[in-house]
Amino acid sequence: MSLQSVRGGSESVQPHWWTARRWSRAAAAILQQAPPMARILFLDAAATILALRFAVWLRFDGMVPAPYLEALPRVLPFLVGARIVFNMAAGIHRWSFRLAGFPDALRVAAAGLAGTLAFTMLCTQIVSEGMPRSVYALEFFLSTASFGLLRFAPRAGLRWLGKHHHRRVGRYGRAARP
Repeated sequence: MSLQSVRGGSESVQPHWWTARRWSRAAAAILQQAPPMARILFLDAAATILALRFAVWLRFDGMVPAPYLEALPRVLPFLVGARIVFNMAAGIHRWSFRLAGFPDALRVAAAGLAGTLAFTMLCTQIVSEGMPRSVYALEFFLSTASFGLLRFAPRAGLRWLGKHHHRRVGRYGRAARP
């Protein structure tokens, strides 16, 4: 039995990975021309979507019941909206990544917590039973960690490159001895 016969059509159906690859190339081309704030907001939205899907998958060990799968498309726009609104309210969409410090980490955590609380209140109104509580907690930790990684990775990378540069070049710009 082929995929075409299951869908009931004779049209050509491309594999899922091919479609994902095409969409990722299109998104990368658009992001290269977008202003930095739009790039950050897009990456935050993508991290939020992946965090919720992964949290639901983790909660149910990969065997997600149908009601929760059907609820995901309804709740995702509200979650992404809440995340973007609270990330912008906390100002984490416009600060320098290279100079990020502890106060910025607190702002990332506060924005993540506020977004999760707003999503929890909205989700109970949208989905009759709501999502399992562990999904909210997992989504909070996954999305907030991805926001932190996005913002602190450049600083960590520059620090790592700086240490390796000093090892190779030496303290005063001369070649280091092997």
